[in-house]
Amino acid sequence: FEYLDLDSCTVISGDEDEFEISARYYSRYEGRRAAGPEAKEHTCRFRKNEASGYKLQFCNGGWTTFIDPHDKDTIEKMLDEKGSVSFGLSRYYKFKRVYQQIFGEPYEDGWDDKALERTVMVFPSEEEPEHHRYLLDDENYPGIWSHYWEGAWYTDNSSVYVEMEDSSQCILRILAFHMPRFHSNDTMIGNIYSYRFLYDKEEGKMYAWWWPSQEWTYFSPYANGTIDRRVNYIGWRAYDLAYGNHFYKLAAEYNKR
Repeated sequence: FEYLDLDSCTVISGDEDEFEISARYYSRYEGRRAAGPEAKEHTCRFRKNEASGYKLQFCNGGWTTFIDPHDKDTIEKMLDEKGSVSFGLSRYYKFKRVYQQIFGEPYEDGWDDKALERTVMVFPSEEEPEHHRYLLDDENYPGIWSHYWEGAWYTDNSSVYVEMEDSSQCILRILAFHMPRFHSNDTMIGNIYSYRFLYDKEEGKMYAWWWPSQEWTYFSPYANGTIDRRVNYIGWRAYDLAYGNHFYKLAAEYNKR
């Protein structure tokens, strides 16, 4: 759970057009992963001024620029270099709420401002978030995996392509979108991931290119962890979309979908 302290919202410098602003917020873990009732205090800072090159930034040790979800060139470059793009929705909606509290009007960004009404700093508590079957109600983006703490995942079916194939192996790529658990209204995508899978037909094994370690990592069809199962589902769907059948014949859960 996170709680924003509206009384702490402060203008460090500037005005509504060029600014550096800050606020306090408190985080507390409850429920199945309770780590004690105490709340931890944090400070969030944001700026858009000459120092930031007039780009909206947040402070996380150093200043980081928010990624514009409409900047396709930057997104494609980051997917190629890092394999993922994060839009920092949690930080962004903190910023929007702090900005509105200080200046008395919503920050103009062209996004759906009703998202701010539906997405508050207090996470939904005990009930499962109601993620949609299709992202943005588009059948090209079907749901693939949902978890109470992990949020919901969707694949971009039109993004699948064959990078390499021969009689014994093939490599496929597919994009997947992540919606955080606190943001289930499908207004904006939280993260985009570029998945790359190697399917060894002779061994009957599927591998995913793991960006942190920069190596192919084997994913067993019997994996129990939330990350392993989610990656499996995405890899199985990529193979199904490319070749019309399931790579792991024992993937009973996926075959039921």
